[in-house]
Amino acid sequence: MNEAYVLLNVEYKHQKNIMEQAKKIPTVKTVKTTYMAFTIF
Repeated sequence: MNEAYVLLNVEYKHQKNIMEQAKKIPTVKTVKTTYMAFTIF
């Protein structure tokens, strides 16, 4: 099984739209938000 983490640095006003679009991608399992550029889970 392949696994990847994708980090996007986006403007706050576009965050909700980008998250909604990412959730529509069939291979995406989870979409999460972080509030600091250096926060990684």
